[in-house]
Amino acid sequence: MLKPDGYGILRVGFDQKLESTVEYSKPDADDSYHIRRYGRDLTDRFRTAGFEVGLMHLTANVSKSERERFGLETAPVFFLRRPAQ
Repeated sequence: MLKPDGYGILRVGFDQKLESTVEYSKPDADDSYHIRRYGRDLTDRFRTAGFEVGLMHLTANVSKSERERFGLETAPVFFLRRPAQ
């Protein structure tokens, strides 16, 4: 939940190869016991909920050796903003 004109950074497991979110009928042992795997439709879900959305690759300009050395996560993060009313 964000106040109007608030910002948030969200890291959530999603698969950019999936067109849409997969809902499991029960926690999936093959997927770390998650109940869903978000797909590319996640951005639209955030927009439908009233957020402005940006997908940021925070380590895009970091070399592979530095990412490995410092244990940096390469998955993108969502940058959300709740517009003022």
